[in-house]
Amino acid sequence: MLARREPTVGSSTSLLEPLVRLGARIVFHGDSVTWYGGFPEGWCRLVEARLMAIGRDVAGFCSGFSGDNSTQMVARFASEALCYGPDWVTIMAGINDVYDGVPVATYKANLAAMITAAEARKCRVLLMTPNLVEPPHNPSFNETMAAYVTACRELAGAHPAVVLADVHAAHLASGETWTFDGAHPNELGHQRIAATVLQAFGLEA
Repeated sequence: MLARREPTVGSSTSLLEPLVRLGARIVFHGDSVTWYGGFPEGWCRLVEARLMAIGRDVAGFCSGFSGDNSTQMVARFASEALCYGPDWVTIMAGINDVYDGVPVATYKANLAAMITAAEARKCRVLLMTPNLVEPPHNPSFNETMAAYVTACRELAGAHPAVVLADVHAAHLASGETWTFDGAHPNELGHQRIAATVLQAFGLEA
């Protein structure tokens, strides 16, 4: 689902070393976690609101599609993300790759392909590790997902221009419940994901 998200003014933030320029166009690309992020109180909207509150005047576009794994995301990356001529694109994938049995090597290659395509368009990438899954899902799911999280971190480390928002580490460290159904963010989850993205952009959340 692709839609323009009109930002609203949120709570103020202190600027540290901002990576987001005035008037930047940001595309949030991902699966249903990102799709939910485009709702009025979702994490994408919270990121936009805080950037607007410090005068960045950003334009945000949500390209989250429910059920997508990284293979499906890379297939629509040009037509539903880069088509907006973004200055930044956030990429979050992984949970559905585990569900669908996408090999870790394929997952990593898909993320790399999106990074390469974005960089060819002079678009910066903020790569996001997936959040944990919680009950009622089997805890072993997170053990399987660990390899995908590692691959995501490795890619960010291998590309100097790519910024990492380590949502997985933040979720694990918090000890809090971030989801309403075990996979998708609740109100607190949206706030925590937004804070992690904002910190990666060089802002105090």
